[in-house]
Amino acid sequence: MFEQPKKDIDFVDHPRAYERAKSVLEQDRIDMESFSDLYGQEVVTADLEYVERMEEKFSNPLDSQSRILKEKAEVLEAIISREADQNMWFGENSAIILTSKFDDIKNGIDAVIEFEKEEGISTLGLAVDVTFGNAVGKKMDKIEQSIREGKKTSVKYFESELGDFRGELRNIAKVIVGVDGRTEAELENFFAERKGSDFANHQVQLQILEEIIIQCEYFKSIAEEVRRENVFKSYDRALKIISKLLEERKEVVSDTGERDSFLLKLKTHIKRKSY
Repeated sequence: MFEQPKKDIDFVDHPRAYERAKSVLEQDRIDMESFSDLYGQEVVTADLEYVERMEEKFSNPLDSQSRILKEKAEVLEAIISREADQNMWFGENSAIILTSKFDDIKNGIDAVIEFEKEEGISTLGLAVDVTFGNAVGKKMDKIEQSIREGKKTSVKYFESELGDFRGELRNIAKVIVGVDGRTEAELENFFAERKGSDFANHQVQLQILEEIIIQCEYFKSIAEEVRRENVFKSYDRALKIISKLLEERKEVVSDTGERDSFLLKLKTHIKRKSY
C-alpha cells in the first residue's frame, strides 16, 4: 500500500549529515591494512592503489549534482551501518559490517549483514543506493547478468562480527536497497540531529526488508532458470531469513503501510522483466 505523496521537506541539513557520515564510514569500514598477514602486503598495497585510482577517476570531473548524489548515498550507507544496526532493523541476532573501499568499488558491495541462526551464520550482501531516474533497473540488470553468466559475488576483505571467519566471503546473495529523495532527506535530518529514536520505529526499515524479499524471490528464480545451484541456495536462505524477520519487525514497529517510490520502481522493473 502506498500513501499519498507527502510534501517536500523544506530544509535538509545535508552538510552536517554528510560530515557525520564521513566520520561513521571512516570508523566502521573494514581496514584493508589489517589483512596484510593474510594476503601479504604486496597484494593489499596493490588493492589500495586500485582504490586510489578509481576514486580519482570517479571524482574528476564531478558536477555538483553528481557530487551531491554521491554524498547522499554515503549518508544512507552510514545510516544503514550505524542507526539500522543500533535499532535492530535486521533483528537482534544480526550485525551490519561495512565493507572495505576495495569491495565497495570492485564488487559493488557496500555492506554485509550477518544473521546468527541455530544452523550457523548466514550472510547477505547489500548494495546501498539512493536513486533518481532509471538507476534501479540498471543495478538490477547488472546483478541478473552476473547470475546468468555464472559470476560469483564475493567480498575479499571480510571479518565476521558474529563468528571467527576472516578472509574472502564467497557466493553471497546480493541485493540493492534504497529510498527516494524525500525519504532520504527526512533520514538525513534525523541523522544530522542524532535522533536515534526516530530511526527505531521508522517505516523505512519495513520497506527495506520488502525490497530485499522481492529481489531474493526474483534473483532466486533467475538462478533456478539458469541452473546456478549455489546462487539459488544463497537467495533461498536469505529469503527465508528476511521473510521471517519482516513478520517479527511488524510486531515491534506498527506498519502504517507507508512506502516510497523506490519500492515501486523495484516492483515495476521486476514486473516488466517477468513478461
